[in-house]
Amino acid sequence: MLYNGAMLQDDIKKALICHHIFPNKKGYKYLLYVMEYAIEGCGKTLSEIYVLVAEKCGVKPNSVEKCISDSIESSFDNAFVAEKYGFLASADNGKITNKRFVQILIDEIHNK
Repeated sequence: MLYNGAMLQDDIKKALICHHIFPNKKGYKYLLYVMEYAIEGCGKTLSEIYVLVAEKCGVKPNSVEKCISDSIESSFDNAFVAEKYGFLASADNGKITNKRFVQILIDEIHNK
């Protein structure tokens, strides 16, 4: 599906809110940018996209990654999200990886 900028952003925002990642979290803004880069097919790895987002926002890439992780983790405090995606969490620490979560969102947006 081809997107214009506003339509893509709207779809990403809806997906984030549906997964209980709200605009009051720093990770929301970073995930929004990460998703835009990933869906637009910039041809970069997630780590490379973190660098692009960090440069855009004037922060360090590890800050982007940490804020996204915190937002994803807090979304799993919601029973719906935990029930729907809990099986994807690591057996070691009970958390889903950023990469896996971003891929889930991309798949959901493409399949809507």
